[in-house]
Amino acid sequence: RGQLLVSVIAVGVTLSIPTPAVEGDNYPVTEPGAALLWMTIAGIAGFTISELVRQREKLAVSLEMIARTDSLTGLPNRRAWDEALERELARADRTGAPICAALLDLDHFKEFNDLNGHQAGDEHLTATAQTWRKRLRTADLIARYGGEEFAVLFTATAMPRAREVVESLRDSVPQRETVSAGIAEWDRSESGAELVARADQALYEAKRTGRDRAVAMPAP
Repeated sequence: RGQLLVSVIAVGVTLSIPTPAVEGDNYPVTEPGAALLWMTIAGIAGFTISELVRQREKLAVSLEMIARTDSLTGLPNRRAWDEALERELARADRTGAPICAALLDLDHFKEFNDLNGHQAGDEHLTATAQTWRKRLRTADLIARYGGEEFAVLFTATAMPRAREVVESLRDSVPQRETVSAGIAEWDRSESGAELVARADQALYEAKRTGRDRAVAMPAP
């Protein structure tokens, strides 16, 4: 906008200088009048363009947020989770703080959908997401990982506390539906994908041994 203002002033100064080539009484406006006219036109056009650019930038930010948000639950989506996970692991590496990841899966969700309908299933997912988000700290991250599966990242949290919170989440599911969960504590060398893979192994073990339980996998 500063450059635009300089340009408008330059147009005005240029057109305000008398032009010897302009002669005769038929010229419709004086030189100062022409300067004012063109400054007005330039100002309107310039500030219109500036406002369009501002709106475009605002729209870009909005679209970026949409691209990282699950449209059903309002939680961060898988893309946002992957980005945050690597960022938080790098921070934990610098600070030496423990960090845990958990995967939670609503048990028999297909049967719930078949019995109650897909609309009820969507409402159940949304209600569960809202309930769980309220029970977590702002420093933690919960995301919809896919389908009826959610991922939770516990920052600056060791396994005993992470397991306590996961049990609290399992006990707070609306309509008293059950949940299986797998928890893994970062071993301070594995990648984010490897950490989630261990949490997934723990989740598989929870399902294999009867569901409606949490299985913890401490750092090796």
